[in-house]
Amino acid sequence: MIKKALLLLLLVAIAAMPGASACSSGLEFPNGISGTVFDDANANGIRDEGEKGVKGVLVSNGTYCRSTNSSGEYNLPAEGSFIFMTTPRDYTPTRGWYAAISSGNADFGLKHTPEKDSSDFTFVQITDIHVDEDVAGAVAELVGELNNMAPAFVLSTGDLIAEGNGATIAQAERWFAIYDNLTSVLSMPIYNTVGNHDVVGISRNEVDSNDPGYAEGLFTARFGPTYYSFDWGQYHCIILDPNDLVDGKQVYRISATQLQWLKEDVKRRKDRPLLIFFHGPTASWKNRDEVLSALKGRSVKLFCGHLHQDIMTDAADVSEQITGAVSGEWWHGANPDGKPAGYRIVSVRGEEIDSLYKGTGQERTIDPGLTPIVNGQVEMAVKIHTLNGPVNEARYQIDDGETRAMVVENGRPWAVATANWDTASLAEGYHYATFTATDAAGSFQRQVQVKVSDSGTVSVSDLTSHWRVYQGSYVSLEGNLAADLIGPSTPLQIPDGMGLLLLQDAADRAVVIAGECFSPPLSDVKARLRTNQRVVVKAVPLRLTMAFLVSTREYEELYSGISKYINMLPDSALEGPAGSPVAIWGSRWLSADDLLVPSE
Repeated sequence: MIKKALLLLLLVAIAAMPGASACSSGLEFPNGISGTVFDDANANGIRDEGEKGVKGVLVSNGTYCRSTNSSGEYNLPAEGSFIFMTTPRDYTPTRGWYAAISSGNADFGLKHTPEKDSSDFTFVQITDIHVDEDVAGAVAELVGELNNMAPAFVLSTGDLIAEGNGATIAQAERWFAIYDNLTSVLSMPIYNTVGNHDVVGISRNEVDSNDPGYAEGLFTARFGPTYYSFDWGQYHCIILDPNDLVDGKQVYRISATQLQWLKEDVKRRKDRPLLIFFHGPTASWKNRDEVLSALKGRSVKLFCGHLHQDIMTDAADVSEQITGAVSGEWWHGANPDGKPAGYRIVSVRGEEIDSLYKGTGQERTIDPGLTPIVNGQVEMAVKIHTLNGPVNEARYQIDDGETRAMVVENGRPWAVATANWDTASLAEGYHYATFTATDAAGSFQRQVQVKVSDSGTVSVSDLTSHWRVYQGSYVSLEGNLAADLIGPSTPLQIPDGMGLLLLQDAADRAVVIAGECFSPPLSDVKARLRTNQRVVVKAVPLRLTMAFLVSTREYEELYSGISKYINMLPDSALEGPAGSPVAIWGSRWLSADDLLVPSE
């Protein structure tokens, strides 16, 4: 009797547990979509007899997320476009990771690959490839280089094709086909992200918005969901899509449906640090704060592209790595920040993440890692990448001084050479630092110029006389405000999120341009500014060639009157013959947070 009583109590307790009633009443979504995630032992993509379900796999319809039960089964509403799973850290899909909801119930096969479940791995981020017929050969060379490098996976953060937003459906389809064919020969997985130029036809009036290829239609037809997640090692990796359409116009924000999915997704990976990938920087998102609040308290690293420059920023205390473009300045040479056309190598060692930007085709790379202004004791950590075996030694020299040895540590995909440099004996001003490394093929060098100074700000005249010293670095530029034009302004045809500051000192003037600054709103700055006010703005000096500015449809339309304004620019901003410059120098203001009015 005692045993029967205990058994009865146990049954009552189980019946009273949360969720027990749902089990007894059947499926959570009886009119929804169901399926099984199974261990595809022979990797044939078919569930054969004896192949068991995989428990705990996250499956989503793009709004809701559910984990598979002990039999590998899931059930979700038949809403949205795709059913997709979060590939577990020790499995690989055998017949795809997503399926169209319109096709009905879907099963997913997984092959056990325990080697993926490693605390140490390397991946590569490529971005802004801008493929068309003319650059296919260059992209093929990149793919071959990545296959030789053999990272764990490749993450492509958008703008896969040229100017898809201004293209016809047929033209964009050709470009997507070229990109897909080129990257299909990668020997490792590639995860694709949609960029603003991958949203097809939205800037071309004659394109039918009902065409299945319109907007993100071509992307999803080839690559599936535009936002999703996967696990690798201890990390939960998330791909976001900040391209939203409102009345046919592109708006950078995370849609409400996607945000709900994100909250559900991260809630089910509470124990995992997050690697998050997207195209446009978060300062361009109109709802950045709402998105970042969903990630609050988590270990997060953000990776994006879009700006064709390589720089680390800070988004509400979250590090955000903007990576330089595979296409450089839209296939017109180096990126505007001076970095070569290339990609980012990311090395993960447990909780430690480090990365190196490398030019495509470069056999050797030296990244000094120095800020353009130094002072006092400088702890140097120079990253050295070479295809010729380990780095045997490294040395540095300041101006024509003594050559000093550095401590070399190999181990990552690159070596790190360290030394302590005391700048106290140097006169304030500009100095050259030369770094020499030696590998199996011999010695190679990199020289940079830096300023030794107690001041962390750069005057207008100092910047304009030393553009290349500061090119591509976040610098605090100080000057008197000569003029400001900040949108939205209908009379001046300045859209919301864009603006211009003209700073001057006794010797020169400099233009600082802001674009796509929505979080915080750039318009909030207007009320704080007045002419002749002393301001400091953090900005990134860039070089834009005239060949680039007149080459693309988008820039031709946006800056159709650029030739009229060239004569208004200060001479120091123009490079080349008078009246016929080959390039324009200016600075990009990345966030409204980067403006300081000292009197405040």
